[in-house]
Amino acid sequence: MVAIYAEIVAMNLTILERIRQLVVRNSHPGDSPARLTNLRLVLFQLDRVGERLAFWNGRVRSLVETRLG
Repeated sequence: MVAIYAEIVAMNLTILERIRQLVVRNSHPGDSPARLTNLRLVLFQLDRVGERLAFWNGRVRSLVETRLG
């Protein structure tokens, strides 16, 4: 699970970078609200995946400590 969520985070960071590039290249004043809404959605999804990744990293640590302890 950790590897899957880490891959999703990496993919979302790639998407964010691509969005940034497109925003810089295609800046139109009227597009701003829609663009911000889309960006907020991607950031929200990235935050949720980051929370899941943190959970699974913590779970792995807990299991390792239990096994070693």
